[in-house]
Formats: sequence, C-alpha cells, structure tokens
Amino acid sequence: MFRYLFDLNKNMENVLSETSFNIAV
Repeated sequence: MFRYLFDLNKNMENVLSETSFNIAV
C-alpha cells in the first residue's frame, strides 16, 4: 500500500512538473 502511494506521489510530481513546463513555454 505504501509502495502504491509512493509511486502515485512520484507520478503526480511528474505530471505537475510537465504541466508547469508546458505553461512556462
């Protein structure tokens, strides 16, 4: 369960960083 939440958190960080990058561009 913890592993799932950890992976989910990392995925969210990737999505947010990609979104921020697209907005910046």
